[in-house]
Amino acid sequence: MTKLLLLLTASLGPAQIVPLLVTNNQHQNQIADDTPFQDSQLNVYTTKMESGIVNSIAASLNNLFRHKNSFSNSQMEIQQKLQEITGNSKEINLSGYEKQVEEWINDLGDYTRYFTFGVEKVSVDLLTDENLAKTLLYSIGWKRQPIILQSKSTSFLVMGYMHNTLFVTNHDNYDRVYLDSDQVIKELLSDEGNEIFIIADKNALRTLKGQPRVADEIALIKQETSYYHFTAALLSLLKGYHKTGNQTEVYKWLRQITNTPDDVEGIVIRDQEISDIINSQTSANFGTFNLGEGFGIMRDEIVAFNKSIEESLNKGNPLILTNQAHSFVISEITINQEDPWKTMITGMNPEKGEMVTVSCQRLTWFNRENSYLIGEKEAISQNINIKNTEVAIEQKVVEMSNLEGGLDTIAFESQINLTTLTSIPDVPKIKQKIVSFELPDFSAQIFKINGSTEEKRGLTIETTNFPDADVEHWKSETKQVFDFEDRTSKEKIRTWVKYRVIINQDWLGDLTLTIQVLVGAEVTINGVHHDNEQRLLGKVTLDSGKIVKLNRQ
Repeated sequence: MTKLLLLLTASLGPAQIVPLLVTNNQHQNQIADDTPFQDSQLNVYTTKMESGIVNSIAASLNNLFRHKNSFSNSQMEIQQKLQEITGNSKEINLSGYEKQVEEWINDLGDYTRYFTFGVEKVSVDLLTDENLAKTLLYSIGWKRQPIILQSKSTSFLVMGYMHNTLFVTNHDNYDRVYLDSDQVIKELLSDEGNEIFIIADKNALRTLKGQPRVADEIALIKQETSYYHFTAALLSLLKGYHKTGNQTEVYKWLRQITNTPDDVEGIVIRDQEISDIINSQTSANFGTFNLGEGFGIMRDEIVAFNKSIEESLNKGNPLILTNQAHSFVISEITINQEDPWKTMITGMNPEKGEMVTVSCQRLTWFNRENSYLIGEKEAISQNINIKNTEVAIEQKVVEMSNLEGGLDTIAFESQINLTTLTSIPDVPKIKQKIVSFELPDFSAQIFKINGSTEEKRGLTIETTNFPDADVEHWKSETKQVFDFEDRTSKEKIRTWVKYRVIINQDWLGDLTLTIQVLVGAEVTINGVHHDNEQRLLGKVTLDSGKIVKLNRQ
């Protein structure tokens, strides 16, 4: 189990929390020892209950929020408001009023820029040592935010956790004490009603319940120079974890960490250096993934890209999409299932220092250069390595016989709509973005004179000879797949299988690619074409298979 150690000052009044995470990752610790990042200040007030306070929740809330300065309500004012919400002038029972209390808390002040608080009744079964450790690791270790455990009349402000021990404020004299977690739960359950409520950042509540977290808010940071785009993006992401830094200092430090050459502006990403830096500052599990050039061209690829973003955000981790010239911090995604290129992505553009919402298709302009996606490691690794798209086609099983005369005869055609499967807008882009079209389950059998067959499996059509100019109609030359020559004492027969590619673009701009498979045979006697009394005829069976693959580099 991960252990969280919190150091606080001993006196009452504001106390700065400094969370220390014990980790076995030596590389991360080494990075963390000498970084240009600083922790944002977080002061937690622990004052005694004021005279006339009937429920310590008023003191807990007062101390929980005062560090944001925008919260000036006294304990008595908080108590009166809670009594008003719950409709009880003598005591405060949150049961049935969780939503109203939650809305009131989140309307109080500027601290909601960093936290969205939730008020929920929780089952005691959820409050295991393991669940509490994960919840407090996130809330205190990452978000630097204490939580409140509350029953009908008892309240604990929890500021730390270590070895099954909670560091809390005593609800009688509001001193800070260490209590066993079992003792805290037992005392809460001793109240009439046996109900326990938790007031915490909503992502902490999701962590407690084993639900995916949503991405934390990122900061608006404008790049100070054109080559500070990644530095600004990184600082924007780390702001959600209460880390700050000077752009120039961070930029210089990143260049050293990544060994960026002196003659190159910006930051050259090579491997996992950047994600290691993020992990050392956040205790998260980020990874860096090289998308290469041309990502997002194929439908399966953009679906995987969108899914990677969605799953990373669901785990509470924003992402950075970056290349050598530009960066973008991703904080929200609305997926379009029918057309994944119309998925809308919201994030921070360092060039302007503003939040923008763009379609996924527009975001693929990053693919002009070698690009990287930095986000939650497991979420991306399960999805992103898509290098081909498999397209279902109607299977064609054909037998062609009585072939003669040396003519090519169309055996079957398979069509695919490139516009619905890719983001390719014109014919030249096919050659630039797709290496080959492949029918992996294609098979062809040429029958021999003795009744046996010669067989060929698989068909790959390279795009090397596709046109460089944009045209509405293009037809390739016929290309041989394979042939077989057989003979008797007087006659010789050569049977073949060929293919041809046809591309059409309609008036709406849709590109359709047609693969034609052709067969033929020719019989000769003593080297002369045989027209009369022909005995040998060609025979071929073909199976297109059920899929076409679009392969890119």
